[in-house]
Amino acid sequence: IPTTIGDDPGTKRYIVDTEANIIAILQILASENVPLTIFQQGHTQPVSTRILDINLEFKDVILEAGPDPTLADGLCNTDELHVFANQQQVKIEFKLQRARPMLFQGKPALRVGVPLSLVGIERRENYRAKTGEFTAATLLIPIANRTEPLACRIVDISTTGCAIEVASTKLSVDPGTILSECVLDMPGVGKVNLSVEIRHSSDFRE
Repeated sequence: IPTTIGDDPGTKRYIVDTEANIIAILQILASENVPLTIFQQGHTQPVSTRILDINLEFKDVILEAGPDPTLADGLCNTDELHVFANQQQVKIEFKLQRARPMLFQGKPALRVGVPLSLVGIERRENYRAKTGEFTAATLLIPIANRTEPLACRIVDISTTGCAIEVASTKLSVDPGTILSECVLDMPGVGKVNLSVEIRHSSDFRE
């Protein structure tokens, strides 16, 4: 089994360990049909698979069983599975527990729990995902003397921040501005109440 980079102290800052972020990244892997390579303890041959679906209700990841039932059986008889993937030059690693067989859309598949953490290393300090790839995410920002919050489209999101598109002159976006009582709305993932600080702003005009 290749050395897991998450065990290296130098890569601790790349660990994603919040459930919402982990599920969002897994949804990207599923939507882009990214191949997964799974290594099992005691097996020299890795298993290639992909994510078919994510069951948000039961927090299950549905994997393709593959054409070789022997390899699929191995995933159901190994306690810890080491998974590696590359998504647009981002190296992603995580561990899964023993798989369980199931049927998905009438075909053999495997079910595993959502990992507790994963590592995504790219040139940026934090893994950053284009939100259009997995959900129409928005940041709802309250504005004085306005009954409805301002809905701003999220362009990309990472574990430490996000980029938003603001189509309003009523909102101050000067660096250092604190926007309180905001709501990050990610359909299919959930809503998070938070305050955000503007770190950088750019003016784009048509």
